[in-house]
Amino acid sequence: MTLIVSYISHQGVILASDRRITWVRKGVSDSYEDSENKAIVLAGTFLMGYTGFARLGGVKTEQWVCDQLGSEEPSNYFKILAQESTEAVAALGQETKDSGHAFVAVGFANTPYSPDKPEPVGVTISNALGESYGSWEPGDKFKITRTSPLANDNDIRLNAVGIAPRLSVIERPSI
Repeated sequence: MTLIVSYISHQGVILASDRRITWVRKGVSDSYEDSENKAIVLAGTFLMGYTGFARLGGVKTEQWVCDQLGSEEPSNYFKILAQESTEAVAALGQETKDSGHAFVAVGFANTPYSPDKPEPVGVTISNALGESYGSWEPGDKFKITRTSPLANDNDIRLNAVGIAPRLSVIERPSI
């Protein structure tokens, strides 16, 4: 399980994630790595963490994100990430049907509410976050959800995203 905690205010943003990963091992020849870098800096503007798949497109997820976004304009990052993640998770096949993934990003950006002064922004890109708080409902398509704007200079947003794998996944026998 990965837990990503995000905080936004007019004074700053914070994102924290763990580094542990859980492997569902299919055989003794599988390699095992105990930690991952699950926090990524995007264009010096956003901090982003992820929970879900440690590998996308055959590489570590943080490398995959860099590969997808490296030549893109930062204003397109989240749209591209949602589209490419949908394709990458679909390519993983049937074994991922009950698994979900989420990216959480916080940072400062110009918005329709403040086109001339960067405002604190929170964004989630996920195929599993449900409509109610704490629900985890994996699906086929990644959706982008923006945190509601801050009401005033004293307002904050604190969020936590993460969920343990289903017991059936943890207890699945090795092949």
